Amino acid sequence: MKKEMVYLIFFIVSCVFLCSYLAFQYYDYQREYLNYEINGTIESFYVDSKKYPTVKVKGKDYSFVYGWNRDIKIQIGDSIHKNAGTRQLELFDEKGNLKFHMSK
Repeated sequence: MKKEMVYLIFFIVSCVFLCSYLAFQYYDYQREYLNYEINGTIESFYVDSKKYPTVKVKGKDYSFVYGWNRDIKIQIGDSIHKNAGTRQLELFDEKGNLKFHMSK
């Protein structure tokens, strides 16, 4: 009986720790994303194994994980615009046509 209680307590503490860690990671990324100030042409980009893009604009890398539409095809030369403090992001092709708009 005592052994089972110890396992139960260990399991509960582990779950609380894991949930806290995941919540902190999500909050930290959201805070970082809100601070992004992007206005320029995409110089380069890569897509990670989970198909989330990282773009380089004016020599700085920006990662997009949450809310990104994986069907949008990013190309070098596309323009990307995002103001700090907002979730609104716009991606335009080289001709100025809107390819993607996110306002989550």
